[in-house]
Formats: sequence, structure tokens, C-alpha cells
Amino acid sequence: MPTRSSKQSYGATAFVAAFWVGILAITTLAKPFVPEDRNDSLSAEPGDFMRPAREQRVNWRVFDTSAINDARRLNRPLFIFSGTSWSLVGKRVDNLMRTSEVAEFLNREFVCVRIDHEVNRTWRSGLVPILRAARGDDPTFGAYIVTPQAELIDAPDEEVLMSVNDRRFLGYLRRVLNRYAAKEVAPTTQIARDEQFALCGGTESGTADLDLYIDQVQQSLDLKGGGLAAPGLRRIPTVAWELLLDEGLSQNVRESLDPLLLSPALDWMNGGMHEYFLPDTPTQVQFVRTTSGNASLLRTLSRLAATTNHPWLFAMAERQFESVDRSFALPESPIVYRDEMDDLNRSPRQSFRPNALPQILSGNQLTLAQRLWNLDPWGNPQMSPFISKPDDYLAQREEADAVLEKLAAGRDSSPPNSNEASSFGRTAEAVAALHASARLLGNTELKARASERFTNLRQVMRTGPNDVYAGLFAQTARPGDLLSYVSYAEAAWETFLNSGDPTIALDGLEVLRRGLFLFSDENGNLRAEILDEFPAEWQNALLPEVLDSPNASLVSRVAIISRLYGLWPGSKDQQSILRERSDQIVRRSAAIFDNLNYRGAGMARAARLADRPNPIGIVGSADWPLLEKQFPGVPLIRLERPEGTEPAGYYVLEAGNWVGPAPYSTLAERIANR
Repeated sequence: MPTRSSKQSYGATAFVAAFWVGILAITTLAKPFVPEDRNDSLSAEPGDFMRPAREQRVNWRVFDTSAINDARRLNRPLFIFSGTSWSLVGKRVDNLMRTSEVAEFLNREFVCVRIDHEVNRTWRSGLVPILRAARGDDPTFGAYIVTPQAELIDAPDEEVLMSVNDRRFLGYLRRVLNRYAAKEVAPTTQIARDEQFALCGGTESGTADLDLYIDQVQQSLDLKGGGLAAPGLRRIPTVAWELLLDEGLSQNVRESLDPLLLSPALDWMNGGMHEYFLPDTPTQVQFVRTTSGNASLLRTLSRLAATTNHPWLFAMAERQFESVDRSFALPESPIVYRDEMDDLNRSPRQSFRPNALPQILSGNQLTLAQRLWNLDPWGNPQMSPFISKPDDYLAQREEADAVLEKLAAGRDSSPPNSNEASSFGRTAEAVAALHASARLLGNTELKARASERFTNLRQVMRTGPNDVYAGLFAQTARPGDLLSYVSYAEAAWETFLNSGDPTIALDGLEVLRRGLFLFSDENGNLRAEILDEFPAEWQNALLPEVLDSPNASLVSRVAIISRLYGLWPGSKDQQSILRERSDQIVRRSAAIFDNLNYRGAGMARAARLADRPNPIGIVGSADWPLLEKQFPGVPLIRLERPEGTEPAGYYVLEAGNWVGPAPYSTLAERIANR
């Protein structure tokens, strides 16, 4: 009996074993055909750059103290992947992450962190920003291998990441791991330490050769094809253009801007301008329209229009005003940027059905569309219309704009906007640009619209006595970061210059002071966000951006707006404090100008503002275009209008006090004597 029972047990055991072996074999064979589980660890995180990670096998984490603590506990380095949804390098690396072997290796050997630049501004510059700019890396992307103690092991350059396949990428990761295991101090680690030392004031100096740097900026422009004279994708250097306008080099700006106004980079259909494009290839434009880039372009066009009185530039500035107002200046709109298909031949934003144009446009309108934009009415015009004859457009501007409106309405339905988060800071940038443009163009109607936009912004952005919101995600307001405080202060300042209402300037001043208090450490180092929960070594390693990406760097904007408020008498006892804060930032910026071409333009503007004589304060009516032509680069600050019968004139800052008013006829002599 016992023997028989034993035999039955062996048989049952063998059957169960065979069953599970079969199940395992079937599972293994079927694995390639079974969809991967969704990576839901980032489902609650804002930012379009985070969305692709939800469909990957990599176990992505957000950047927080738990990721750092896990890296320490497991003795693994952190693989930090930061960028924007429109970064070409980021898309290339994302493709590498989709292979099982790469994903499994990363999950096994690293703690993987993914960061959206537009949401987490701490990583806009990331680590070694000067090194990465000098070698020409894409400013919208960064990859870093970092120890749990915030020591940088490596930051692979753009060329390497764009050229490797999954096998070579794995080889690179293994070499980095070997260096980590051997505790080697790689050259990149020392470079990171040196940059951190310099940018935190270790080499404070006011001796940067700005004239040499400005020459380098000029040389980086493509005066024939437009934009920057760089291989591959062209970038539109809006901040560099503003620097050159400060220097009175408007001709250089025009020569590098005019070809773009006559190219697919100018988006006639949707408004604004794309910041990346392929030269001489009308069917290849990467559809990226950022708030910052288009706000900066609006200021550039308005300044050129004001100083030249050229009808074409006035028309382009007014079109750009409409685009920025419609796409970026409304707080209820979630549009921070647009990211569409690279190839216009596949883009629903630029597509029409075959033979659709005769149904959309009347006979005369169709003729006009053919002549101005070279549209083929009988084909399938999937392209971005661009004008080659500005004079023809100006001669029939009203009719041409009506044609554009009908074309835009007659396209195939665009996909729904995919942005998940709004940014009030970006909205404030747009509002500030609207006010600057309206003032330069001398258009009272545009001034009124800009004022309405600021009122709307103020209602949704301001919270508490002197605080602001950063934006919305899933209809939930996010606390303000340094960008939101600075952007609001800029918008308030520009609104004040147009309205003359000192209470608006005081509101902006208090928000700026609050932001500087919240996001500065005891040594005066700025932080893009509050990092108190992070270890000290990580706080010291993460500095806000000092170099420009498609927009001016955050640090340069802090320096400029602090100086402007510091020169305003309404700041009273804060004047000297704000000017010293601006001077401190400029002194620390001297180290960034070596071996750069155009990405330090924002800091150069701040340094030039510090070097120049005290700005001229304008009260009452003034010929702004004439003043800008006579005194290129000299800051012009408009103060309160005189009360009662006090005459209009200009005020000059003397020993900290505004002296005046004096008649405009003495302005040239006063400047020469200073």
C-alpha cells in the first residue's frame, strides 16, 4: 500500500513539473508578441517629454530624494535623461530605449531619472552647461551619468548619441560602469567642479571681453541663408538678434532675418515662426513654436520696424503680435509650444485635400494665392506657404490676410493639442512682449489689448500677498518657480511703461523681491526651484540656466529686470539692493564667454546694461524710433507721466536721483557729456 501510493505521487509530481515547464516555454516564445505593461510611474507627471516614457520598458523615475536614496542604497549611478518633446537628440535616444536589451541593462545597473525641461527648470542647463555649449550640444536635451553623491561621471555629447546603435550604446554604458566601479575621477568630473566653482562666484570678475564676444555672435549669423551659420538644422537666434540690436547692429540682424521672413520658417498658416528648420528645403521644417522664441522675435521685429519705418517690417511685426497674442498670451490656453510632424508632406497642420483649394477660395483669391504663395490649386498642396515677393503682399495686404484666414479654416482637421501642462510664466513672457511691441509700434489699439492680457494674467497668476502660480497641470495650480516670479515682474514692468501706473510696477517689484528671497541661498546663488529637501551636494550642483536655449537664460533675465527696477525711483530703499544683485550676477558671468558663439547673448545683454551709462528716463511723448537710432543700445526707461501742468521732457539719473525735466533739444548734448 505504501509502495503503490508512492508510485502515484511520483507520477503526479512529474505531470505537474511537465505542465509548468510547458507553460514557461509557451510564455517565453510568446513574449515578443505580448504587449508590454504600461509604465505608469510617470502618469501623474506633467510635461510632454514625460509621455513617451509611459510606453517604454525603462523603469523611469522622477527626480526626487527617493531616487537619490535608492541609488545610494543600491550603489548604482543615476542615468539622468532630460529634455523637451521637440528635441531631435531626445527622440533618437528614446528609440534606443525601446529595445529590450538596452531597457533591461538600464533597469539592472542604473537608477533611471527622466526630466521635462519645461516643467523642471533646474535641468534647463543641467550639469557642465559651458562645456556642452562649447561643443555645440542641443540645448533642449541633456544626458548625464551621475553618482548618488552628485559627482558627474560623464555627459555624452550630441554627436555620439545621434550616431550610436543599441549595441554601441550598451558598450558605452558598460565603460561608464567600469569607471564608476573603479571610482575614477574622470575629466568630466573635474570640469563640472570647475564650472560650479566659477558660476557660484569663485572667479568673480568684470573683465569679460564683450566686444570680442559680440564679434563672435556676428560671425555665427548666416547673412545669406538666414539664422545661424551652423551645419544641419538651423536655429533662429532671437536672443542674439536682441543683443546685436542693443549694439546698434540692426543691419546685421536684418540680413540674417530677412531670408527667414521669405522662407517656410515663417508660419503663415498658423502664425509665428518655427525655431528649427532645414536650409533650402521647403518641405522640411520641424514644427516647433515656443513662447519664448516667438516673444523674443516679436520684440526684434518691433524694434527693427520702429528704427527703420519700413512697411514690410511693420507688417511682419503686426502679424507676429497677432500670433503671440492668439497662441501664447491667453492664460486659459494650454499652449506652451507646438510640436508637430517634421515632414510637411505628412503634416495635418499644413494639409489640404486634393483639389480642395478651388472649393475654399474664390476665383480672385485663388489667383492671389497662386501669385503670393505659389500654391498649386489642382494638386495636393501639403506645404507651408511662404512669400517671395513682399511688395506684392503689401500692395494687397488686406485681401492676402483674408485668403490666409480662409486657407487656415479649410485645412484638414488638426489633431487635438497634446500639451498636458500650461505655464503662466510663459504666458507672462508673451504679455511682456506684447506691451514692448505695442509701445515700439506706437499703436494704441495694441496697447489696450496688451493691457487686457495683463489684467487676465494677474487674475489667474497672483496668489497670496506677493506670490505667483507657475501654471496648471490637470487643472491643479502648481506653486511658482523662479521663472514664474521673474516673468511676472517683467510683464508688470512692461505694463507700467505703457500705462504709467506706478501701482503695477510696485506689484511687479514685490513679486521680484519675493522670488529673489525664495530662490537664493545664503551665498547669493540662485536656484531655479526650491531644493531644500535635497542633500547639499545636489543643491550646489544644480544651478539655473546661465546660457540661452531658444530663449534668454533665466539668470540673465534676473540680472536685467533687477537692474531696471533698481533704477526706478519708485523702488526707494530697494534700489541699491537690486542694482547690487544685478552687478553680482554680471560679475559671476565673466567665465561663460570663452569659446562660445551665441548662447551667452542673454548674459552679454545684462553685462552691457551694467557697463553703459545710467539709462535715460522718458516722460510724456517722445520719438522712440529716433532716440533708438541716435543712441543705439542705450537703455530707454519711461517713467510716470507728469501731473497737472508739468511739462513733458526727459529725466537723467544723477547721483541716484532723477534730475529734470529737460527739453528734448538738449538730449544729444547731455548724453555726449556723460
